[in-house]
Amino acid sequence: MLLAETLLWAPILIRIVVPNQATRFLDSTSAWMTKNNRVLMTVVVLGLYFLFAGDARLLA
Repeated sequence: MLLAETLLWAPILIRIVVPNQATRFLDSTSAWMTKNNRVLMTVVVLGLYFLFAGDARLLA
């Protein structure tokens, strides 16, 4: 939960703390995420699979 909140609040705080540099940083981050979308989604899906598989084995 903390990681999800951090990912939500980080761009907002960057925009507030350093507004001049924030646009360039956030644009480059967005471009990188768009370029690497397939790899990022694969990592997220596999991570969720291993998380739920591990939880199922612990609870069984």
